[in-house]
Amino acid sequence: MGVYITIFLYAVTTSVFFPVFQSLIFYKACISLSNSTDPEVACISREAAAKDEAVHSLANIILLTSSTGLCITAFVTSRWIGQLSDMKSRKLAFLIPFTGLFISDFTIIIQVIWPRLSPYYFIVSEVIYGIFGGYMSITSGAFAIVSTMHSDSKERAKAIARLEGTISFGSMVGFLISSRLEVTGYLGMASFFIVAHLIAFVSALLMKDVVYHEPEPESTLLDGEPKKKQFSLCNGASQLFENKSPTTKCNLRILYFSFAISYFAFIGSTRILFFYLKHKFYWGAEKYGYLKAINQAMTTVMAMLAFPALKNAGVTDVRLAIFGLATRSIGRAWYAIAWDDYAVFGVVCFEMFSKFPATALRSLISSNVGEHERGTAFSLVAGIEAVCNLTSSWVFHITFPLSLKFFPELSFVIMPVIIIPAIVLMISNLRSLESTETSTEALTSPEVQDDVDAEKAVLHHVPTETDTLTDSSNSTL
Repeated sequence: MGVYITIFLYAVTTSVFFPVFQSLIFYKACISLSNSTDPEVACISREAAAKDEAVHSLANIILLTSSTGLCITAFVTSRWIGQLSDMKSRKLAFLIPFTGLFISDFTIIIQVIWPRLSPYYFIVSEVIYGIFGGYMSITSGAFAIVSTMHSDSKERAKAIARLEGTISFGSMVGFLISSRLEVTGYLGMASFFIVAHLIAFVSALLMKDVVYHEPEPESTLLDGEPKKKQFSLCNGASQLFENKSPTTKCNLRILYFSFAISYFAFIGSTRILFFYLKHKFYWGAEKYGYLKAINQAMTTVMAMLAFPALKNAGVTDVRLAIFGLATRSIGRAWYAIAWDDYAVFGVVCFEMFSKFPATALRSLISSNVGEHERGTAFSLVAGIEAVCNLTSSWVFHITFPLSLKFFPELSFVIMPVIIIPAIVLMISNLRSLESTETSTEALTSPEVQDDVDAEKAVLHHVPTETDTLTDSSNSTL
């Protein structure tokens, strides 16, 4: 229960942070470029500098640079934290990023108290957070904990869906809170970050660590002592693909590629959507918060109720992932064709399925690796998130300001197009991806598990060829 409370509070603050942080950067960028004798007052209105390309450019440059700093540092440290999760403790790895989060919170408060400070100091805040693993390590740590709690692939998929639903519910609450920015002010929001993160940290600290069972090593040294796992920053991903069948390696590559494409489009829209709606329809944090809150409310329902119901009905993770990718692509395109600010809310019909791709793909990845490898597997997902965050920031924070002069919707035309290859790839490999999922479910059924346990009692001393559930199941086909 502790992991759900922690991730809920973190999701709340993250959803508050995005619109408030972007609004604060835009506000400080306006102040730094203003010729007014009282820029704090001149830049506080919603329409102030909404059409000013110089302010948009400066705000996007700051966000781009801060995202770059966060992603580069977190890409390195999140892989180390993922291996720490596998080798030492899931709980310890989960707690580390919160240290950087606290430090980052205090730097933001300083920026709020002194609004005329250079907005470039925001970059320092993000780099500090990245040094401690960033948001990638928090999310990957939570999914590693939840996936380790269940050996059955169907129950594991439901648990991941519940965690995704918790994130969506927290995001809904967070966006509702962010819509009250004009009432609480930037200082009130920054103080809220610290309090919520402190409660989340205490919740994670008090939760019981997850115990997982590592299989016997495949081989032993001449003196009879088992080989020790290598704790290496560079070898984590390569070790994940070792001793896998060609089919499993292919499946993992497809799954990671599809996750990367989906996340690239998602995070790209997250980075520029506030500025896009502000430019096109003069939106502020209030209306943006309402849109995201409604979207997250529907996403929570779909993740908590619809996804498990579809799993109980026999729909595979692969098909759910394909459906989610398709609706995500349509949702990105909807922003481009929305004709007024009320039409924008129609995107909820497609965005409410936004948790399907991530939930299904994470479940499939965990089914293709062993229980003792899931920390590394999800840390690789975190690394992909960091790379996609970095590349999408560069692509869209540069493309969007340039497109304002001739076609502001350009970014939301690019996003749906780049999702199509992932959909095509998963459809063309549907049978291979589904065979792994169904064979893992067969292995974890009660009848088969009794036979497996009886066999292990007799043959436990025989070294197995592989140490993953996927490869063991493939060998019986």
